[in-house]
Amino acid sequence: MVVILASLKEDLDEGPIVRRFIVTEGLFENFGDSPDLNRIVELKNKFKFRLILDETHSIGVLGKNGRGLPEACGVSRDDVEITMGSLALSFGASGGFCVGCHDMIYHQILSSNAYVFSAALPPYCAKAASAAIKLVENGEKLGEAESKNTIVDKLHSNISIVYKNLESSKKLKNLISIKSKFYSPSIHIRINPELRKELVLPEGYGGPGSKIQNAFKLGHEEDYFDENYNTECYLLQKIIDKAFESKILLTRSKRILHHELLPTVPELIISITSAFNNEELEYSSKVIIDSIFSILNGITAEKFDDLADELAF
Repeated sequence: MVVILASLKEDLDEGPIVRRFIVTEGLFENFGDSPDLNRIVELKNKFKFRLILDETHSIGVLGKNGRGLPEACGVSRDDVEITMGSLALSFGASGGFCVGCHDMIYHQILSSNAYVFSAALPPYCAKAASAAIKLVENGEKLGEAESKNTIVDKLHSNISIVYKNLESSKKLKNLISIKSKFYSPSIHIRINPELRKELVLPEGYGGPGSKIQNAFKLGHEEDYFDENYNTECYLLQKIIDKAFESKILLTRSKRILHHELLPTVPELIISITSAFNNEELEYSSKVIIDSIFSILNGITAEKFDDLADELAF
């Protein structure tokens, strides 16, 4: 990032500084991790950029009080010029929000087509979002009366239970790797890199210079397909189906390779909320571990090829 900003400095110094933005997410949807916000703020001040932070997945999740990445990193919200996000995830409503410093918001109200021509949020959606925000802010208790956990505390505790169960599982030690961070309510799981090598799978699919991207540039739609990618997704789907037999619903990444700018790897995704109790979490963890083990244990390159043949028919 430093190299990119430095390379732009000479050109940008020649013109006005009003439209220089660093745009990032508080919690990355595709990977379950976060940027180094302290470093980003340092760099944007140094190179005279403004920061737009998408908190769709981090608001109500990160930080002691669920106030997002700035709270988790100890950064003042005043250091973020624009904060935006959806009201449809943590707050269970619909629509979105955009907040920031006075000058930026004033400019948006006067000049932004997205603001001028957007539809107003229906009152019942606004009320639902407001009620959810109050629940998070006021630390409403969940579960038994003697519980001391707030909604955010409970969420953090639930994430920790499942993450640690997966990370410490001896059955999964050589089968999977966890891509997401310990604080993400969406746990992203990939086939272990060493196992991928044994299956003769690439480190990633698509991306710059790949067969898929070259086919896309040439408009050869018949070459958009990658057999290994399709088979690996099918392998993960078998894990999902296995877990569903025990009433546990997982999901997986669903990406179209020629739409991706960077290489991608298929992932299982486990979503966790504050509503689960410890018994449910322990049961779910066991089902997930057993399901992964039953499908991936003993998998070989030959068996992987058999799955490809199975798909072909």
